[in-house]
Amino acid sequence: MARSRICSLNGLMVTVFPNATINLQSMNADGETWSTVATQIADGRLFTMTLPPSAAGVYKYRVTFDGDSQYVPAVSNTVTLTVTNAASS
Repeated sequence: MARSRICSLNGLMVTVFPNATINLQSMNADGETWSTVATQIADGRLFTMTLPPSAAGVYKYRVTFDGDSQYVPAVSNTVTLTVTNAASS
């Protein structure tokens, strides 16, 4: 029987306004650059993003807001996720 595991990342962006577009980013293998892996419209100040880890390992994530004409860009602290068993299909 195939099992899958997912990871939910929940957060609170204190200064975000309703309908703000936020990006979930993952650190690339080079250890220096980030890639956007999901984008979501925040409902008020809360957000939840779900992703299935593709392999066992250590992953680093952050959330960004690109800014607009009223607000400057913002970047969250980095969160480290250690996966011991990856999702199976």
